Amino acid sequence: MGAIKFSITLMLLLAIGQFAWSGPVSAASFNDVTVFKEEINHLTTIGIINGYPDATFRPDQSITRIQAVQMIMREIGIPENWEPKNPYQFSDVKPGQDGHRDVLRAYELNIVTGKDWDIFDPTGKMTRAEMAKVLVQAYSLGSVNTSQFKDVAPSSWAAPYVRSLAAVNITIGYPDGTFKPNLPISRAHFAVFMARILNPAFKPPTLAVKEAAMQELGILEPLDAVKDSSEPVIFLIEANTNSLIALNYVTNEQRTVKLPLPAERMALKDGKIYITQLHHPHSSYRQEEQQSGDIAVYDATTLQLLKSIPVNVDPFDIEVDANGILYVSSGSGQWTYLQSYSAATSELLSTASGLREQSLIRLNPSATKIYALTTLENPGLRSYLTDQGQLKEGERSPVQMSAYHPGTHLEMTLNGRYALTNTGETFSVNGNTDGTDMLEDYEADDFVFTSFAESAARNEIYFARNKRLIRVNSAADMKNQYHMAAYGEVKFIFTDSTRNELVMLSTVKTGKDRKAVLAFEKITFQP
Repeated sequence: MGAIKFSITLMLLLAIGQFAWSGPVSAASFNDVTVFKEEINHLTTIGIINGYPDATFRPDQSITRIQAVQMIMREIGIPENWEPKNPYQFSDVKPGQDGHRDVLRAYELNIVTGKDWDIFDPTGKMTRAEMAKVLVQAYSLGSVNTSQFKDVAPSSWAAPYVRSLAAVNITIGYPDGTFKPNLPISRAHFAVFMARILNPAFKPPTLAVKEAAMQELGILEPLDAVKDSSEPVIFLIEANTNSLIALNYVTNEQRTVKLPLPAERMALKDGKIYITQLHHPHSSYRQEEQQSGDIAVYDATTLQLLKSIPVNVDPFDIEVDANGILYVSSGSGQWTYLQSYSAATSELLSTASGLREQSLIRLNPSATKIYALTTLENPGLRSYLTDQGQLKEGERSPVQMSAYHPGTHLEMTLNGRYALTNTGETFSVNGNTDGTDMLEDYEADDFVFTSFAESAARNEIYFARNKRLIRVNSAADMKNQYHMAAYGEVKFIFTDSTRNELVMLSTVKTGKDRKAVLAFEKITFQP
């Protein structure tokens, strides 16, 4: 595995109000701050750090447990009308005492616990292990890191919290490979860790972070997203406004066009965007003669509506081949149909039955076979043969898939060897009709995922699961190679071979109210 250079560009897709903090001091006025000035100044500016009346910060002094909680709660905030369930939860943090509300609010949010059932130890020195736990709990930093600190045993209570901080590059430990979990943490170091969480620009340079930037672009909730094959543009269907949006993750340009009918899924082929348009909601009781919909076709450069293709099904998923043939699955009618249309003439070319409603479809690289995955109960995989749009029922996979995970994602590898489902099954596919197609590959390292991307140049496949963890498998044999961590929870993931990057749409919690916002992230690989 080659070295990786992380370039995390967070372009926040939610308008975030400016902090209204005002304070009597700044880091520049602390007469005892000589290192970590930018991090301390950042926290001072937004009202998290106050310092002492003598204009000192006392950076080398160990932070107490109550001071750490107060810093966190100043950022998170406490509702004005909130009252603790038990004001006397801790005998050593009494009502009216400075920090009482902070400690009890943090306790109710499961950020902190006591040293005993009624003892909090407010003036006790916070250790680095305790720091890891409270920051992970406060900012939902759950993730996975395969690296180990030699002084944090896997069985230690602190291990998952320390690994989570390491996974998102908040901590890198000491040069000797230790974390020193029992060492009291200084006020300066606690401030640095917190600043790294609130602003990725402060993350340590030892992992070669090239840049970290934020830009407000508006409230977005993507239903589906695709990436342009040659330009740094991601197209998405936005649920709140029912719009098609083009986002350029290099120039930050955003273009929007309102869609005429409710949209669900999209496909991009040869400069054209194909979007399903619903005439009515999906229903198991709507039969063939009652179904109808459209496929809206937009120019990917101008976002101009080129045409609208009427279809005889309630469209659910869509695929497009190099010859401009559209394949559309139905979202209604229980056992229903797969249809093919000419994008040029809007003509219905073929209809094949035996498809379960609301099935995802994927075309193999040779455009000779379509694979379909049921998204409802008892998911299963089946195939259809296609020859220039003429459909013929194929086979059903003999594999009994997990009934506990409804099928929500079906992906095909670029080499056409594997079909991957979000439920964790990896199917070996070959396009044959001799009973050897769609068999489960038990040698592959399976992974439940919600987003998928593949890089032909790096021969790697990337999986994400609405978390910060990104799993990387070899495209050759589907064996796991390594893991990476994103800053936010990944919703969509793409590859950009021109820039040697992964580009992700993620949700990130930021700001005082910690609302989840949509963001772009980029991970740049070394050449």
